[in-house]
Order: sequence, then structure tokens, then C-alpha cells
Amino acid sequence: EYTCFLLYEKVLSNPVANVKNLNVRPQFKRKPLPLATVELQKIASRKLRMSSDRVMDVAENLYRKGLISYPRTETDKFTSTIDLRKLIE
Repeated sequence: EYTCFLLYEKVLSNPVANVKNLNVRPQFKRKPLPLATVELQKIASRKLRMSSDRVMDVAENLYRKGLISYPRTETDKFTSTIDLRKLIE
């Protein structure tokens, strides 16, 4: 704590700094996996203290506003032979 306080005091007394070195690394952010309805209900119940019915009502409203994909589907894996593009056209 003392070291942090000393650094804080030093920054306050001289708020100007020079950057001497900068390392830039590529960052990769993976897309989240689809959230199954049951998992959505469990997480919302546990973290937000919402009933299952309320969770699905909120999800349905978000879907109708175009903010999320259809909330009442459990399918997140498809066979390699299915033509997904044909399903959405």
C-alpha cells in the first residue's frame, strides 16, 4: 500500500509523462457461444434473481426489438450437410 501511495503522490505532483516504449500485441476476442434457454434462465435467476417466466418475457421483448436472435431455441450445432444459407434466405 505504501508503494502505491508513493507512486500516486508522485503522479499528482508531476502529471506529465513520456512514453519510452510501447509493445503492441494483436488481441483476439472469441465470439461467445450461443446461450441455451435453460442456461439463460439459470444465470438470470442466480445473478439477477429473475423468475424463468420473466427471463423469457425479457428475451422475447429483446428479440422483437431486433436486439437478439430468437431466444427460444436450443439448437447451436448443425450437421455439415445442412444448408444454413438456404434456411435464412
